Amino acid sequence: MNPQRDCLQPAASVLGPPGSTADRSVHAFLRDAPPCKNRAVQAAPVLPFLSPFLPPATLLRCYGMQSGGFVARMFVPPDGYYCIKPPAVSRARMEESWALDPGKETIGTVSAKACGLSAVVTPASTPVLRRAVECIAYYFRREFSYDLVQYCSLEMEDDGHRAYLWTDPMTLDEDDREVVFGACCFRWRQWRDPPPDFPAESYGMQWIWMHPYQRRKGVLSRAWPYFLARFHPFVPEGPHSPGMEAFLRKNQYDRFL
Repeated sequence: MNPQRDCLQPAASVLGPPGSTADRSVHAFLRDAPPCKNRAVQAAPVLPFLSPFLPPATLLRCYGMQSGGFVARMFVPPDGYYCIKPPAVSRARMEESWALDPGKETIGTVSAKACGLSAVVTPASTPVLRRAVECIAYYFRREFSYDLVQYCSLEMEDDGHRAYLWTDPMTLDEDDREVVFGACCFRWRQWRDPPPDFPAESYGMQWIWMHPYQRRKGVLSRAWPYFLARFHPFVPEGPHSPGMEAFLRKNQYDRFL
């Protein structure tokens, strides 16, 4: 047990504490919901089930429920559960993205682009970028068997979050698009009982996922100086994969493992 790691947990969750009735019920529903072939499911019986546990704003943000029809629209990666088919985004959209995080494309002498990052994604970003992050978040969920997807392209309330995309320039197509092979997301957190030398509020690296073909090639090592310049001190939130644990130890960022 690591007391520093265990005390650094987000102070609150819309789902309630782990193991609570709200937490178990909502997770069970989302886990057992049938796959959505057409990326839209009728949710008329869903709203009464979820409404006691999630505030209306959260329902609208995360599941796109619309009054009248109660249609929940969620992006689902194509071609089956076991197929990895990353999205592609245009270079123009990626270049424009940095204007939505003013002054943060280069911090001191550290450049996001020089560190291999292709785009920053905020709640104000174009839908194609937000859907790309959501698609990668689905692959993260599937690989590590999470109950919930960690990012929703419809969420608009968490202005503090910043997601990042990695793309492969060698995949440029006739529409000037590059294939996205990875993404990560940082969120502003209020920590419960942090250590005396750690701030009560800071960013947390909520999740990160890369295509298996791009792992162990130094992609995260290249981006790490930018993340430190932009978000330090931040907490790489667990649970961690063995690869992530090894990376954090190698980079002497293992305080909260």
